[in-house]
Amino acid sequence: MNNGNDQLPEYRKRMIEAANEAYQEVANERDDKERQLRDMTLRYEAEVMKVQHMQNLVNMMDSTNTTHRLERDDAVVRAAALLEALAHIKAVIQRHTPSQQEPHDGSTSND
Repeated sequence: MNNGNDQLPEYRKRMIEAANEAYQEVANERDDKERQLRDMTLRYEAEVMKVQHMQNLVNMMDSTNTTHRLERDDAVVRAAALLEALAHIKAVIQRHTPSQQEPHDGSTSND
């Protein structure tokens, strides 16, 4: 006890001031780290959104590519069917068309 004297000894005042300064430094550093964490969290979330957006674009491009590939495949099948039909029509026409070796002047060769 300090014998009724409310004054602290000088060495204790310095210890309290040093402890208070250390606490303030630690508190300021903690506040800085919390700000850095918030900033980094915001940047991270922004980057995640960019990645999600890019993934959505890739998915959309894949879907479009698949659609175009299916349309192409369908067109190839239809073209093959049309070529087959045209070949059949050509064969039918050739069967029913007089050959070029027969005379076309209307005369008959029944002497």
